[in-house]
Amino acid sequence: MRTIIILIMLTIVITGCRGINGENQPEIPYENNLEPIVLFCPDEGCGKNLEFLLNSAKSSIECAFFDLDLKNIINTLADKSSEVEVKVVIDNINYENQLMGNVKTDNSSRLMHNKFCIIDDKVVWTGSFNPTENGDKKNNNNVIVLYSMLIAENFNDEFEELWNGEFSRGDKVDNPIISLNNKKIETYFCPEDNCEEQVRKQIRNAKKSIYFMTFSFTSEGIGDEILFTENIDIKGVFEARRWKIFSI
Repeated sequence: MRTIIILIMLTIVITGCRGINGENQPEIPYENNLEPIVLFCPDEGCGKNLEFLLNSAKSSIECAFFDLDLKNIINTLADKSSEVEVKVVIDNINYENQLMGNVKTDNSSRLMHNKFCIIDDKVVWTGSFNPTENGDKKNNNNVIVLYSMLIAENFNDEFEELWNGEFSRGDKVDNPIISLNNKKIETYFCPEDNCEEQVRKQIRNAKKSIYFMTFSFTSEGIGDEILFTENIDIKGVFEARRWKIFSI
């Protein structure tokens, strides 16, 4: 059974899945590279790991952050801007001139909720981690580091849309499914790739278990998919201040 990793705004791993909607898939791009790295914050020092990765850049850094106030990351981005091309997009509600230079903000009424960086067009850092003091020292979050030029290309395309002011819209991802070291990895960007439906498809294909952790859960569609799934081991952890939909 192949492992399926879905990247949306957070990483969701649903065990017991086969493929998308149980259908035969067309031939997908293939790549061999380093294995992905998974980190859990705050225990595994996400801020220090991001700093190390940014410092490894030889040609370019492109980051999209919902929030940013972690000093070592701000200083690293500022220092690296004298060595490589650095571009950063931040949601406008959290931009307070903490980083100067090639910075653009989302001035729309909706949130630019991404948390990712692309290093040298070949490494992607993404997950639920915000590079903030609370995110680094207090909040439970996750990160996945993907060594893949194919995945980096997907994230680059998304970043260019954001850089060009295309917030809350854009083109669908060109290669949503790739094979990395014989493991199927899927990347989607919201809202253009209909992220809710991608999650619902995986839930429908679950054979043994569905485990999830979420900060906020207000999707009735995903809630219904889980509630009406039978003979499956279901476990979920919610942020106490945010859960609204259901209890299992």
